[in-house]
Amino acid sequence: MKTKEIWFFEVYYLAQRTRTTSIEDFAKELVNFLLERHSQISNVNVTIERKSWSNIITSNNVRHPTSFIETSNEIQLTKIKRSRYGTFSIVSGLKNLKVMKTAKSSFTQFYKDSLTTLPESTDRLFGTAIQALWTYDDTSSIIDFDKTRQQIRTLMIDVFAEHESESVQHTLHAIGKHILDHVNSINKIHLTMPNIHCLPVDLTRFGEQNKNEIFMPVDDPHGYIQCALTRSTKKPYPLSKL
Repeated sequence: MKTKEIWFFEVYYLAQRTRTTSIEDFAKELVNFLLERHSQISNVNVTIERKSWSNIITSNNVRHPTSFIETSNEIQLTKIKRSRYGTFSIVSGLKNLKVMKTAKSSFTQFYKDSLTTLPESTDRLFGTAIQALWTYDDTSSIIDFDKTRQQIRTLMIDVFAEHESESVQHTLHAIGKHILDHVNSINKIHLTMPNIHCLPVDLTRFGEQNKNEIFMPVDDPHGYIQCALTRSTKKPYPLSKL
């Protein structure tokens, strides 16, 4: 049997015995388990992804105990590594969180050259699929990973909904800053927000006026915007030195 196949069964074996509930805690347990059983290994990296499922609600409004439906295309993930004599590095996140806003979004006064074709807009649809990866600070302490993920997700959605967006970059930075301001257990967050375009349809050829109500999603090239924010550890200068 190949080594990779042996490790597959070790994962299944541990999954049967574990009492963990978060993907982070299971990944940590798996890292330790592999390091303890294999002296030839110097470090272990584990990546886990999880989708959201919930019980089916039948037509008579009863939650079915053994039938489920996938509730979102969003994926929760974690990437955990540790060397044999080192500490854990824990990066968690989510991807493919699809959101859209139909107001409070503009894109004007951007850089233009002779080949720019994109018109300015003071009222546009803003659609994206958010990917967020955050790095935990003190991995030796006890962390409620599921609660932290839900908190970050809620903060992210709240800012996206309420932010007066001047660009994807503007909103991206606002989301990252808001999360670092409110979640003390992480010290870095990396956000990716591709600009998924939905453009107004020209109805003038049919004698109709599109009052910014009919839009069409397009597959044309679009911006792939990323932002990484890290919590500052530098202490401010004393007032006497300013």
